[in-house]
Amino acid sequence: MAQITDEQRTEARRIVARRSSLATYIEQVRGWPLRDHQRPWVAAMDALAKGQLFLPDGRLTNRLLILAPPGGGKSDTAINLAEWVIGRETELGRVPQCGYVSYNDDVASARSVAIRNTIEFDEGYHETFPHVIP
Repeated sequence: MAQITDEQRTEARRIVARRSSLATYIEQVRGWPLRDHQRPWVAAMDALAKGQLFLPDGRLTNRLLILAPPGGGKSDTAINLAEWVIGRETELGRVPQCGYVSYNDDVASARSVAIRNTIEFDEGYHETFPHVIP
């Protein structure tokens, strides 16, 4: 029986962390450090994807709306969420349910292509979610 090296053990922990946390996925796989104003968005998106997003009154919700000025990173963060949800759900043996809505078809299509391209071509994505096929 082959021994697992410390390097392999460390990499396995990184993969588990990327699968478990949207913030870790964005920072490690996409290589984008989260800006301070994005952290609450990402925490809410993570909770939403896990079915653990609560309203201030304590009720569970499956809805999230992020309002911010242009250039704040909303689109990139939403693209990262979709990639992560598709990978996470697939690795958990579930059929991913994910969509991208925008103010017009061309923008939604471009964002969907970006998600597809990540799933199809990104090496870090394949290492994190090896069972996902575009």
